Amino acid sequence: MGPTHYSLEDYAIIRMLPGVAVLSPQEPGEIRGAVSAMRAHDGPVYMRIGGPLIPNLFDQAPFVIGKGRRIREGPAATVVTTGTVTAEAIQAVDQITQDGAGLDLIGMPIVEPADAELIASSAARTGLVITVEERFIRGGLSAAIAEVLAPFAVRQVAIGLPYQHIVTGTDSGLLRHYRLDAAAS
Repeated sequence: MGPTHYSLEDYAIIRMLPGVAVLSPQEPGEIRGAVSAMRAHDGPVYMRIGGPLIPNLFDQAPFVIGKGRRIREGPAATVVTTGTVTAEAIQAVDQITQDGAGLDLIGMPIVEPADAELIASSAARTGLVITVEERFIRGGLSAAIAEVLAPFAVRQVAIGLPYQHIVTGTDSGLLRHYRLDAAAS
């Protein structure tokens, strides 16, 4: 997000193009890894980079197109997130798990192709998948996860922006306004 220009549908549109990988790195280290993976990838790649400055969140493992990352592990529900809102999701999950509810938190630095194996195995354990994204939920991460979960009897809840014109503001102000910040948990 930015103060004057927003693209809330970009990866939803791009992921509809056959054979195009859609990357949405979650932090600076993943951006570096994603660039290397893009150079080595045989085919077109689109990478979305968020606006807010966020710290490195992870020990750097090789970035692999098609693979997500399990950030936290727990049996109550699966939370799947992508992009820079992952930092907020980590804080929210940590706040919620202080009350004893163990949540599986999966970071998806790639929206297309989604890591079907990681998502399906987590969903089979928890029975509930919650997606969190700072974009329209139509066609984006929540849709990609719904496509993975379609053959299974798993409930899904999508948290993201409403499909309408949005207000403008700072990154933190917009996260707060649309209840995508950790405080909304």
